[in-house]
Amino acid sequence: MKEVKSALGFMSSAQGFGPADKLKLALFLLKAKPCTYVILKITPDNLDEKAHFEQHLNELGILFDVSRPKSFEEISSIKGDVVHWKIKGTWHGYDLFSSAEVKRQFKNYVQAVRKQQQVLADRLGGELYGYSSCCVEQYTKDHNIGHLRKNYSYCEFYTKLHDVERKFPFLTHTACSSSCAKSRSLNEKYSKLLKKNAPAFFKEFTAKKQHSSPVIVDGESDIFDDKFSGILGGKSIWPVKDCHEYGVIAAKQYENHYYLYSYLTKQSYEHGTIVPAKITMQFNYADMELGKPVKIIAGIRHQRQFALLGREY
Repeated sequence: MKEVKSALGFMSSAQGFGPADKLKLALFLLKAKPCTYVILKITPDNLDEKAHFEQHLNELGILFDVSRPKSFEEISSIKGDVVHWKIKGTWHGYDLFSSAEVKRQFKNYVQAVRKQQQVLADRLGGELYGYSSCCVEQYTKDHNIGHLRKNYSYCEFYTKLHDVERKFPFLTHTACSSSCAKSRSLNEKYSKLLKKNAPAFFKEFTAKKQHSSPVIVDGESDIFDDKFSGILGGKSIWPVKDCHEYGVIAAKQYENHYYLYSYLTKQSYEHGTIVPAKITMQFNYADMELGKPVKIIAGIRHQRQFALLGREY
């Protein structure tokens, strides 16, 4: 347990892990999960963290695979109608396994993903990552475009996502509903486990951080017909929207970062609208109170240095 506490202490103070990754890592280290995936970001300010992290993993005898380094960007400035992005460092993806058998099962999961065997992949992944069986089955259904189109309106789907995120902040999966008994039980179990064994992280994760900033309404979340791509101008499965989930950008830095948030609302905003906001950050999400729109930045655009990169299988 001494080595686990040391690893948890490192994790709590590490700059390279975000809140969601710290949560997943803490639950794995405390043996609540048989497998997990976390991202470690490296910048000039934390060059030693990769070596320290892998030292802790080796001391604990944890099997892991680590990806090659890939660059990541952050917003560096917002000037006029341009949101400027700049390369800040590199990131490494870590697959962590509690045993050789779990690692073997993970290979079956990866193979199913590569073969686009969606249902099998979802079920294998759900078991590996310790998700509730009812939530895995619902996620499998919601992974189907036809099911989403038939069973949800736009607002029903995104409201559900926001509700379960706030109802069960200690879960690392999407609960099947906000009334899910298994999810409630797991959320309570994880909360108590972390409070007892990782108090520094628990305090950081549950603390409320409040600040005010104008926010810029950027893109809108959507799901497109499986025959098309949203990037190529594909068709939404919900041509009529009964609410809107916007991505919004805080126009003022907080803790040296420009934050991006999701905001669900019945009100419609034009792209580039600037609205004053009071923002409360807690767990792995933010709640916002928006004022009246101030102005619209016509033709606002992002200037990036390269296309976004994600996880590869």
